[in-house]
Amino acid sequence: MTYKFWYSVDGKAEGVLQVKDVASGEVVFLERTDLARSENRLRVAEAIARKTGLTVREVEAELASQAAEEEERRAAQRAARQRPEQPPASAPKWEPGSEARKEAEKLLERQDLLAEVVNTINDLGVTGERPLVALAYLVATSRLLEKPLYLLVQGEPSSGKSFILQTVCKTLPPTSVETVTDLTPEALYYLTEAAPLKNRVLFLGERRRQKSEESIDATRSLRELHEAGRLSKLVPIKEGGRLRTVRLEIEGAPAILESVSHNAIPAEDLSRAILAWTNETEEQTRQVLREFARRKASGSPEVSPERLETIRAVQWLLEPWRVSVPFLPALAEKFPAQQTEARRAFVRLAALTEASALLHQRQRKTKGDCLLAEVDDLRLAWQLLAPWLRVRLVEGPPPSVLRLWEAIRTRTDTLTQAALIKMGLGAKSTIGRALTYLERAGAIGFLEGDKKTKPFRVVNPAWRPEDLDLLGGMPPQG
Repeated sequence: MTYKFWYSVDGKAEGVLQVKDVASGEVVFLERTDLARSENRLRVAEAIARKTGLTVREVEAELASQAAEEEERRAAQRAARQRPEQPPASAPKWEPGSEARKEAEKLLERQDLLAEVVNTINDLGVTGERPLVALAYLVATSRLLEKPLYLLVQGEPSSGKSFILQTVCKTLPPTSVETVTDLTPEALYYLTEAAPLKNRVLFLGERRRQKSEESIDATRSLRELHEAGRLSKLVPIKEGGRLRTVRLEIEGAPAILESVSHNAIPAEDLSRAILAWTNETEEQTRQVLREFARRKASGSPEVSPERLETIRAVQWLLEPWRVSVPFLPALAEKFPAQQTEARRAFVRLAALTEASALLHQRQRKTKGDCLLAEVDDLRLAWQLLAPWLRVRLVEGPPPSVLRLWEAIRTRTDTLTQAALIKMGLGAKSTIGRALTYLERAGAIGFLEGDKKTKPFRVVNPAWRPEDLDLLGGMPPQG
């Protein structure tokens, strides 16, 4: 009797194994199992051997072969589907023209360098959001650090979070950005030497909701690459009918830009990323509408190709440096240390300070092979990270809560969520989260009544969130 083995997993950890008698066409064995696990192969081999008369050894060998072929097939599919698009092998790397280089050299000497970049990004279509734009650009600049940063921008759908990050990437040299709209758990391992990530920006699509253990594990390779700067994995492949183990490795972490419209973010990822928020007020939305209408009415682009090339040339001219932050020990003594989260938060603040020094490297002093950061770099980093640090270190409220509280804290009447929406203080879900925070803080109290409208009143108008004062007493810039 001759038997035929089929095994297919269809993207899941477990697959379906089918064994058929070729002569009769009868299915003699059918089970969902994971053949990648040796204990499963042995158990299944023993069961098949009892039904077919084959030896356990030859069945187990066939199962190992089936598992290897399936892994090889899936790896090829993942690599073809998920590998970031590469420029043609014959295409030269992007370089700015001589005129753009000259203008970029001048720009690098200007104290308003970052402001000019943010102005350009605003002219490319991003309305307002200047602190968020500056933060995203500095995170992109951190690609030149040994350990780049990871920015996660959170906001409601249609709040512009993805567009902001996309536009920031437009101001970078095209060859320094990898855009990946969907990333499978194994995709990073199959990046080839043609797509190194060191000193580059990885721009990811909208983050999926992660509630199950399996979905949380799906971003493990991204976490490991960001934290350790390298990935390594052993996988079996079949060559000439025999199994061979190969090592897949990738070296060098990129700076990462990603957006998210929900709160289902694993703690493992939140502790590694900087979290920032979009402005969802009615005032911001009105300004977005006005700017869009004005641009459409004018019919002409705000940014010329020459100006964009100059802005891209700024990043092209930057050189990787080791950055020294002389005043960091003094800051460490003042930094909140009650929570272990402070360890990573302090590292992120230091890294953004270094990124600012890198961007302004033509205006910074050097000592040996080190670029010396200045207090202005720290002040800028603190200004941009303060909302996130307040949330992470003193459980302070995000900006949406602060805006809402300033609008209602002196009110003595009964309010509802619907009323706050009409006041233009944010989207329904954003206001709902803010009210929950304020109730837990004892600032407001919900009243008994209609559960749908959820009426409430301000019960402690004197409430103030905890704050951080890290820069008081720092030496002035000089």
